[in-house]
Amino acid sequence: MQLLSADHQQRLEAHLHRRTREVLGARSAAEGDPLRSTVADYALDRTGKRVRPQLVCWTALAGGVGDLDDVLLDVAAGWELFHAFLLAHDDIIDQAGVRRSRPSLHKRLATIDGQTDLTGEHLGIVAGDMLFAAAMRLWLSVTRCSSQKSHAKTLLETTGRISMETGVGQASDIVTGRMPLDRVTPELVLDGYRDKTAAYTFEGPMLSGAILAGLDAKACDCLSQFAIAIGQAYQVHNDLLDLATPLHEGSDLLQGKRTLPLVYAFSDADDATRQTLVALLNASTNTDAALSDRQASAESLRQQLGDAGAMTRARSTCAALLDTAAEAARHCDVPASLQTALSELLEQLRVGYFR
Repeated sequence: MQLLSADHQQRLEAHLHRRTREVLGARSAAEGDPLRSTVADYALDRTGKRVRPQLVCWTALAGGVGDLDDVLLDVAAGWELFHAFLLAHDDIIDQAGVRRSRPSLHKRLATIDGQTDLTGEHLGIVAGDMLFAAAMRLWLSVTRCSSQKSHAKTLLETTGRISMETGVGQASDIVTGRMPLDRVTPELVLDGYRDKTAAYTFEGPMLSGAILAGLDAKACDCLSQFAIAIGQAYQVHNDLLDLATPLHEGSDLLQGKRTLPLVYAFSDADDATRQTLVALLNASTNTDAALSDRQASAESLRQQLGDAGAMTRARSTCAALLDTAAEAARHCDVPASLQTALSELLEQLRVGYFR
């Protein structure tokens, strides 16, 4: 997703590289600092889409900011480092060895000075903490800018709230992933999508840009509604994409994730079909079994979800969430220039992603 002009994108990227190394204190590995340099290189991996920092800058510009200054770019960069922190810890939780077609952070850290995999995981936890602290340092830059001091409290309260909600969402994802299917409701799944994905991917960055642009509380409330609906729709669509792609070790069905299509299928099924779904899910997630056997069970489970109409129902939910976002974008409390920009963004997402 490309939201910014080429010039603004280049400035954002250059600022992100410079400030990431500054706040992490990262010198080169050749200078004897492999931990910090490895963490910085991970955060700055160019295969990342920079969705969150782009959204900060895009919202601020659409909200009336004339240009990108250092404080705005610092806040934007903070969201990218916050994202990197979450990915680092998430890959340890999921035991994922690959991120963006490259080794995940804890795997990279395991190669420093011949460390073991366990040490790499321990270093990965610490490295994630470092990235979170680095994000906070960048967000705090707003307190040192005389023109933004009036917005500093609101901005920091927002980043703190979103950080907490994201943590709660991650915890909910872990707990829900171990719940029996008959205890997982569609509402519980969508609440988890709001907290784990929508809050920090869309709401936090967009509110940050709006706050720095000086938008009032009513406009920010509408923007939150827009961002949360988009974020939930994004995750539901991601569920559908996962079901449409070839199975791999990180696939939702092999991980046992309680996705919306799976929960819809179970909630709509009769008792016999429910027993089949549970048996297939258990077989798909049985790590003591051969991967080929797990994949065969997961493939059968995927067929069951399609036959149950669960994916059709999930697509309808995704469409309804996009309609909610469209309504929020047109709200009278949102400045006209931002209304237009939000509507255009929604259309861009419909065409480029929600297909």
